[in-house]
Amino acid sequence: MFRNQTHAFEKYTRRVYATEELARGWHWHGFQHPVANFAFPPADQLECLASPDDRNLSRTHPHKRPYWMWQTQAIVDLQNALAEKSQELAALQHVLAEKEQASRQEIANLQHVLAEKEQASRQEIANLQHAMTRLQRSRSWRWTAPMHRVRYYLKSALPL
Repeated sequence: MFRNQTHAFEKYTRRVYATEELARGWHWHGFQHPVANFAFPPADQLECLASPDDRNLSRTHPHKRPYWMWQTQAIVDLQNALAEKSQELAALQHVLAEKEQASRQEIANLQHVLAEKEQASRQEIANLQHAMTRLQRSRSWRWTAPMHRVRYYLKSALPL
């Protein structure tokens, strides 16, 4: 607690703490903070008592640390949030890499299936052309006339 801004600057910045006490973890709230940290925050961030005898402290905005540590705590909170977001980003990048790999594999599989179907189609066309050639050589007029048209279509539409 401070009476005013001057008292805030003097209270902890001039204090000397025993080395043994510091080693035990005492005085963490006031040790080695720059004087600038003890400047009062804006009035809208402070709670004030209506009178010196008032004991009804507001509990609407509780703080776990003294005000001169708010800025340090805000930096730590931002660093923690940044680390958390970095971990989320790394996880998303890992998922993206897995999905890209799966997509590449799927594309390779589809290309393989397409090549197999194309080969099968070419083989089927070759078989049909061979059958038409045999029919044409049989010299049966009844079969050869329609087959000329089919053969012409196959050669023009599906070149091998």
